[in-house]
Amino acid sequence: MDSLIEKLCCFLIEKKNRHFFINPKLLPCCGQTACDKCIIQCLVVQQKTNLLICPFCNASSGIELINDERGNIECKLKPNHDASRALEKNLIDINNFLINKMESAIKQTEGF
Repeated sequence: MDSLIEKLCCFLIEKKNRHFFINPKLLPCCGQTACDKCIIQCLVVQQKTNLLICPFCNASSGIELINDERGNIECKLKPNHDASRALEKNLIDINNFLINKMESAIKQTEGF
């Protein structure tokens, strides 16, 4: 279960203050996932406006900050197709895990 929680948590800023992803983005440099808010906070700390030095792999990634329809700032990263496939596989694994847990719980309740 801990590995499932780790897959759903953002570690970009601090590993001890992990939190569940909020509008996650896949970093094109290394395929790690991070939240919009954490990426923006990282840009502020690095005093950059459109280039993130990745804390995971030290590579740089171009970032475009855009305003959404509610006036919130959102990150737009250049796509990385290999990383996108890895994220899709992780989501499928998480989905299968949750389905298995639900099926197991249903079988247990039917036994009572």
